Amino acid sequence: AIAGAEDTQGFVGTGSPFTGILNDAGVTVFTPATGNSTFTLCTSPDNLRDLISQVKPYALNGAAFYMHRSVWGILQQKKASTGGDYFVSTSSPVLNANGAGNPMGQKAVGTVWGYPVFLTDVLPTTTGVSTKYIIFGNIKHALLGDRAGITVDVTREATVGSANLFERNMSAVRVTRRFAFVVGLGSALAVLRTSAS
Repeated sequence: AIAGAEDTQGFVGTGSPFTGILNDAGVTVFTPATGNSTFTLCTSPDNLRDLISQVKPYALNGAAFYMHRSVWGILQQKKASTGGDYFVSTSSPVLNANGAGNPMGQKAVGTVWGYPVFLTDVLPTTTGVSTKYIIFGNIKHALLGDRAGITVDVTREATVGSANLFERNMSAVRVTRRFAFVVGLGSALAVLRTSAS
């Protein structure tokens, strides 16, 4: 649950309390031409190659793609032609030289244009026009900091909701994690957005 909250704030946070990569004003947003209004239409090798070009060359070392598993499923079905080879590589993905990866230690599920692909369920899965849904870049430029670590408290003398723990011979455990998040260098990250029509 704690890791999920960190992913939610880091990737899609809306400013309460933190603004995630998808919504940060400093992150480049790439919108392809008209006709890319759904995830199926927009999730193409050409658009992902154009997304890469939105990030400055100095920031490409350690870069990767981040997307929802349903979007990865769309991309896995893309072929060079009707009977051609599939575009993405899913066998033995190799990380970039500096070991780019998911902050939770997740392994890449494949590669696109030579960059690893990581999945997260917090990124959008419902298609729609003008929807930001894929992140590309090195997320080391998005800073997650510990403010107080994790604390655990156990009590038998409290009321949780309407339940008096002492009366019911129960205990409650409260786990608190204090962290902070900010995008440090927006130009090192780019987001793919579907077109408006």
